[in-house]
Amino acid sequence: MNKVADRITKKIRGEIEQLIIHMDLPTYVRVLLEEDVQRAIHTM
Repeated sequence: MNKVADRITKKIRGEIEQLIIHMDLPTYVRVLLEEDVQRAIHTM
C-alpha cells in the first residue's frame, strides 16, 4: 500500500512543480505555449 501512496505523491508533486513553472513564465511565453497547444489540438 505504501508503494502506491508514494507513487501517487510523486506524481502529484511533479504536476504541481510543472504548474508552478508555467505560472512563473512571462506572459508572452505563456501565450505562445497556449497557441501551440491550440494548434496541436486542431491538427489532430
